[in-house]
Amino acid sequence: MKDGKTFVNGINIYYQIHMCSNAPYLIMMSGLTRDHRIWSSTTIEGLSASFNLVIFDNRGTGQTDTLLEEYSIETLADDVAILMDKLSIDKAYVLGHSMGGFALQYLAAKFPEKVLGLLLFSTAMNQSEFAIKYLNKRLDSITNNLSLEEIIRTFTPMLFAKSFITEDLLKNITEYELSNAYPQSKESLNLQIMACLKHDSSAIINRITAPTLIVTGDEDQIIDTLRANDLAKNIINSKLKILKNVGHMVQLEAPQQFCELIKDFVYNSRSIKH
Repeated sequence: MKDGKTFVNGINIYYQIHMCSNAPYLIMMSGLTRDHRIWSSTTIEGLSASFNLVIFDNRGTGQTDTLLEEYSIETLADDVAILMDKLSIDKAYVLGHSMGGFALQYLAAKFPEKVLGLLLFSTAMNQSEFAIKYLNKRLDSITNNLSLEEIIRTFTPMLFAKSFITEDLLKNITEYELSNAYPQSKESLNLQIMACLKHDSSAIINRITAPTLIVTGDEDQIIDTLRANDLAKNIINSKLKILKNVGHMVQLEAPQQFCELIKDFVYNSRSIKH
């Protein structure tokens, strides 16, 4: 594994590359509040044998710089495009979860020459009413200075399938957050949420031509299946997969299926049709 920082779009971005010779590049972009650690060891092990796997910390998370000025989802897409240039990656398969999927829609529309295939997990063209309520509650949690335990117990039920939520899960998430040596600041979270609230890719979505896989869970409250279907209808060369008994956090709730879907898509992408 190679890691480091490189100057991108006004900030230093932290990245990791898990090398696999003679394999295509797969760049994975995380969602709201998440840094590269959201991709568990199971995911990395499951994919790094098949890809040159690139994971990184979005602006304002993890070891990447926080620039305290307003930005858009499109800015995050530009971050990825420049990061690819800095790492000498001409083309790659790109995968985005939630907010990461928002950004990669712009990447695929603006820089089609960089995208071999697009994988969109738990994401949409714009926000549902539930997502807007969720994001505003996250803003309220900042204003009201909720404790870590209050945050986890308030928002975890919105992110996972009901059957997945246990006291052990809540305990593990708490330990995971407490172990983060680079926690996100409240100011950075606020900027991310504001960018997400303004997300609407409907004006550029029909410019995406790359083979696209759209995956959502049937218990995802943030991105419901109607939003996923709407996304699939607006991307010409796309395929939609709905996972049963899975919520918003596909990569954590169904990690093996997550990896299998990615590998199947990449190695069969030429045959995918709308």
